Amino acid sequence: MARGGGSIEDLWPFNEEIVARAIYNSRIPVVSAVGHEVDFTISDFVADVRAPTPSAAAELVIPEKEKLAAAVESGYVRLTNALLRKLNVLRRQVEGFKDSYVLREPLNLVVQMRQRLDDLSHALALGAGHILEINRETFKSLTGRLEALSPLAVLSRGYSITFMAADGSVVKDAKTLKAGDRIETRLHKGRVTSVVENINE
Repeated sequence: MARGGGSIEDLWPFNEEIVARAIYNSRIPVVSAVGHEVDFTISDFVADVRAPTPSAAAELVIPEKEKLAAAVESGYVRLTNALLRKLNVLRRQVEGFKDSYVLREPLNLVVQMRQRLDDLSHALALGAGHILEINRETFKSLTGRLEALSPLAVLSRGYSITFMAADGSVVKDAKTLKAGDRIETRLHKGRVTSVVENINE
């Protein structure tokens, strides 16, 4: 957007709100080059770029042919060099793959991995069997101790346990009984119900 120099009245349209809003809302980049270098309008402040003169604006918008050509050439060289570096990296990787053991002897690698798997399976089976045997012996030991401490084991050796027939409480002291109480005696095999007649402390 450009206009040559002029009076303040000539440049006033570029101070109008409607023009300033149109420039601000434009989706296309706007270069403002209104008047001479010393002239400023509101359009200059809302534009994307301000150029001091219309000629300077033209130079900003349209670069010189030589500069464009140099930029294209520079970009071409950078792109070519980048592609060559990438190709060299890929070539080295392919060469490395060609000499790798996996590609030269793939079947041997499969055999090795299968043997390793067999070894691990065997070790796992041995370990599991050993742990199972230890647990089995521990279980037997604990079972034996529990059986030895069991009241039923005590009864099997000729002892008995006496309960109050009324509430099932264990009789531990003869003084807690009185004549006429009904008691129940638990033997190793079976139970006997009795009536207290005589108490000896």
